[in-house]
Amino acid sequence: MLVFAGCGSIVVNKIYRSVTFPGICVVWGLIVMVMIYSLGHISGVHFNPTVTITHSIFRRLPLKQAGFQIHTIILKSPRNYISGASFEEILKEEDREKVKCRL
Repeated sequence: MLVFAGCGSIVVNKIYRSVTFPGICVVWGLIVMVMIYSLGHISGVHFNPTVTITHSIFRRLPLKQAGFQIHTIILKSPRNYISGASFEEILKEEDREKVKCRL
């Protein structure tokens, strides 16, 4: 959801020039807010392993649970990388089309 909406707003801005930089920032912020409100009760909203490690160091999170959450975040990262790479390829292809039109 984060990659789809956030990167999607960048793609829409690149193609149509209808979303400005502040608009892109608002989209990213709103998506994070929606994710926090929708998943906060499940995982404590530790989308970043550094938050989990910090909570574990200060004993706000049991070490066993922190290990499980870090393991889950690391397992999800290849899927997120593939999603981000596909958006990058769309942008590269769009740039190629613009260059062909100019030539």
